[in-house]
Amino acid sequence: MAATQLMCPACAYANPESARFCAQCGATLAPSCPACGAELLAAARYCNACGAPVQAAEAGAARKLVTVLFADLAGSTALQEKLDAESARAVMARFYKTMRAAIEEHEGRLEKFIGDAVVAVFGAPAVREDDALRAVRAAAAMASALGELNDELERERGVRLDMRIGVNTGELVLAQGAGESAIDDPDILVGDVVNTAARLEQAAGAGEILIGQGTRRLVHRAVQLERVPALELKGKAEPVHAWRLISAERAGQGKEARAETPLVGRKPELARLRAALDDAIERRVCRLVTVIGSPGVGKTRLAQELARSIGDRAIVVEGHCEPTGEGITLLPVAEVLRTLAAIGEADPPELVREKLGALVEDDAERERLVERVAGVLGVASPSSAQETFWALRRGLELVAARKPIVLVLDDLHWGQPMFLDLVEHLIEWISDAPVLLLALARPELREVREALAFAGRRAADVLELSPLDEGESRELVSGLLGGSELPRALADRILKSSEGNPLFLGEMLRMLIDEGVLERQDESWVAGSDVAAVEVPPTIHALLAARIERLERDERSVVERAAVIGKEFYRGAVAELVAPPVKPRIDGHLEALRRKDMVEPEGTYWIDEPVYRFHHVLIRDAAYRSLLKEARAELHERFADWLSEKAGELVGEHEEVIAFHLEQAHSYRRELGPLDERGRKLGERAAERLHSAGRRALAREDLAAADNLLARALDCGAGSEREILWDLCDALLSAGDTAKASGFVERFSKGAADNECQRTRALVLEVQLANLSGSGQATKSAETAGAAAETLAQLGDRQGEAKAWHVAAGAHVRLGQVGAVEEALDRALAAARAADDRRRITAVLTGAPRAALWGPSPVVRASGRCLDVVRILRMTPGNRHVEAIALRCQ
Repeated sequence: MAATQLMCPACAYANPESARFCAQCGATLAPSCPACGAELLAAARYCNACGAPVQAAEAGAARKLVTVLFADLAGSTALQEKLDAESARAVMARFYKTMRAAIEEHEGRLEKFIGDAVVAVFGAPAVREDDALRAVRAAAAMASALGELNDELERERGVRLDMRIGVNTGELVLAQGAGESAIDDPDILVGDVVNTAARLEQAAGAGEILIGQGTRRLVHRAVQLERVPALELKGKAEPVHAWRLISAERAGQGKEARAETPLVGRKPELARLRAALDDAIERRVCRLVTVIGSPGVGKTRLAQELARSIGDRAIVVEGHCEPTGEGITLLPVAEVLRTLAAIGEADPPELVREKLGALVEDDAERERLVERVAGVLGVASPSSAQETFWALRRGLELVAARKPIVLVLDDLHWGQPMFLDLVEHLIEWISDAPVLLLALARPELREVREALAFAGRRAADVLELSPLDEGESRELVSGLLGGSELPRALADRILKSSEGNPLFLGEMLRMLIDEGVLERQDESWVAGSDVAAVEVPPTIHALLAARIERLERDERSVVERAAVIGKEFYRGAVAELVAPPVKPRIDGHLEALRRKDMVEPEGTYWIDEPVYRFHHVLIRDAAYRSLLKEARAELHERFADWLSEKAGELVGEHEEVIAFHLEQAHSYRRELGPLDERGRKLGERAAERLHSAGRRALAREDLAAADNLLARALDCGAGSEREILWDLCDALLSAGDTAKASGFVERFSKGAADNECQRTRALVLEVQLANLSGSGQATKSAETAGAAAETLAQLGDRQGEAKAWHVAAGAHVRLGQVGAVEEALDRALAAARAADDRRRITAVLTGAPRAALWGPSPVVRASGRCLDVVRILRMTPGNRHVEAIALRCQ
């Protein structure tokens, strides 16, 4: 990576090298040298003290899901040998021009020509949900265009070109908002996704297009593919799965395919749509109903059900707005006109005019009307907006006068301003004609054209689609599977991940079936692999990543920092993490994100902080994935510091959360390269918090949580490894998990050779493990534990002594020596009290009543011992189960 920018340590904003201060937060850009700790000037590329390079980052860089296309000519060396140098150059120039046109036609970014190779990226600078499909169709278009070019070259020069193509999808680190090329430095286009695309191209035969697993998972339902044997590719440790492209088209795909999905939980909304249509027909007016909902919530499916339910009562036509305003402004209207007049894409201008004339033959100004409408279709000169609006409105009125029209405008939030003006014009001026405008839009429409997103003068009704509830989601799953039921664990996992979004739920089911995770056996479905390993389909990731990419820069900054905090987040925490220029406008940005159904207030407070949450956990995941790991590490650490300060005396209650964020920061820094001193200290802080939280879990006998927290603390590689190991072994042995504990006990023993206290503690753990597993001689175990207790007492380790006597009592239990058990427990209780080890005190008191009941003590003394236990426990809340044991034994 070229060292072009320095990353601000305060706000993770990348600034030009020449800047001394961060433009966003004002922090001094003078980080410490990772090698020697000397302060660095922002403009320096190397440390003046030791020569270590300055760490740098790209401006606005982000992790993006992109599709890379590699194309190369086969046999070009022989071709250039055959032709004169000037002729070869002319042929190659025509080849490059042809390939560029095919790539740019599908909105790809041509990155470079290398010799006779072509490299293109789809998803830079802007991510779209269909980038992978665009790339595959671009590859097919390149192959088709080459065929046409070859016919020309063969006639002119007697030569033909052969090309092979590889396409692969994955994550790359790319600059946000780059200029003409997203990648100006060839060294930046690196990563596994790029290497695999290049290797696929090399493995392809002449005229063949091979696509990788990542691309296949995104496009396989929209194109025709054929699997090829697993490929052994250079530089890849494992065989690579690949597919050959047969056709870039497949009938019945796209939005129409969703019609097979059963309509669940939308009967009230469907009834409101039908009522609006009835009103438009009865009054012979134009009515607008806007259906607003997040991607996948069922807007298109609802419109399809309306079309099906009204039968032949009305003509239903659709127009689609394209993302980022691609295509002509009035493209949705052009679609509608072609449908109403049965105009084909290849129809000549004369035939187009004839069909339009037949559509409006009843109008006195037929010729003028046809000419204005023909201008929308590009077969006549365009007219002014006023004339065009008049013609389109009049045309709809004439058609609707014969039969009511339902005009479905899909993805209206992407409509260009002029098109939205047209929609308002139709609502306002259509008269004596029954027309229902059904606008389907994401919540972003509220920002784009508020008048169309709220019921009032323009919109007769606005339906806001909410996610399905659990019962409706289960009904949808059953419908998608033909009435069959899923395994309970898998169903719960899918429902939790999809959160009532029909598209997400359907995509997850389809992916599980495609990947072989979900298999049909007789009349039921079974999970063929680990349910916990089920991933979110890449189609959903691509959809949400594209949605986040379209946010304004500051809004995207807010949502990304909220994602670092978690599905639920605090307003003040986000304000702390964003750059200072964004902070004063934080409330406005959160409100804008709420209106777009990205986040929503919980209506509760933590201390004095308003609590928000993401509208869907997958939105949070997509926002988080876009952040560079370096930025994630910085933001996790800063949030942990904010939470520690904000919690104050309540910090113990939030210790696990603080520990998690420190742990994440440490983990990312470790992934990015060798840890410097700051990284090691971060690991120590994370381990300290995790260890403390693990001890708290151990104290409340939450052994599973203690195991998890202490194991993670150990993984942070802190200096307090011995104490963490001691507590972890205690947790595992207390839970009876001897299989897992044995490895940690052995690890503790190996590191205890040079310290008598640790060496003795290791003996105690070994005896406890032997007691639980039934291995070793019980008599020797009892003697070893007793001797260890004496040694630890002499060394002043009262906590270790208490555990040793407790373990000795366990060995005496194996021998049936109840009197010895009583004595060992007495000594364990004394040591535990001296160490103020409340958990050990409770554990010892749990066994004391049973020892009194079955031991040699007289009844009066044994009963008194049980009463003593009860009195002690009543002074310590939370141990009622032990009190019950004592009373039962008494």
